[in-house]
Amino acid sequence: FRSAKESLIWFWIYLSVCAVLLTWEIWCAEGRGEVIAQVYFLMNIMGCMGVVYSAVFLFARELESEYTKSEEVLLNILPSKIVKRIKRGEFPIVDHVSAVTILFADLVGFTKASAELHPNFLVGLFLRDIFHAFDELVGKHGLEKIKTIGDAYMVVGGLDHSDGEEKNRQRRSSMSSLDGTELPTHGDNGDHHHPTSIMLLALDMFQELKRINKKYNLDFSLR
Repeated sequence: FRSAKESLIWFWIYLSVCAVLLTWEIWCAEGRGEVIAQVYFLMNIMGCMGVVYSAVFLFARELESEYTKSEEVLLNILPSKIVKRIKRGEFPIVDHVSAVTILFADLVGFTKASAELHPNFLVGLFLRDIFHAFDELVGKHGLEKIKTIGDAYMVVGGLDHSDGEEKNRQRRSSMSSLDGTELPTHGDNGDHHHPTSIMLLALDMFQELKRINKKYNLDFSLR
């Protein structure tokens, strides 16, 4: 089975088949004693199978929970595509990239604030919301988050050609039409768009920080 939850369907099918067989045996039984024997026989089988299935189901569900946690840890450390390649058994992982653009941003004043504000508030709420918002922006712009280091956030563009490329081209065209400025594409045919994507991401990150600062009545800035 692909999941413990999916196995429940088949277990209910098994119980239904047992119930049908029990009904058929009762219908075909010739005496009361034979009916009781058939009922107890099937009840014993169903009871034993139920106990065994319950134990296996709980074990499988716990295993799935631990597997999900390990996946989340890996995804917090490594890019999702690298995690998929590791799971496929690819090793070592070495890629040649002709050109990339790297954005490294951190919150100004976070170290000082960490000594003044409660960790549950600063990290559990504020930093969680900030990084969650940044993650969504990274996906929106077709870039790739490398990792977070404390209050720092590292993003790379140019590692691949993702679905965000077309969106960024449309957005560059829209912004150019608004202010009459031609945004660079770094290529004769629009290739190597990642510097512009990084720039647009940075602008959106400032807006998200401003919104979340207002939400928590804080005054952080990015550098």
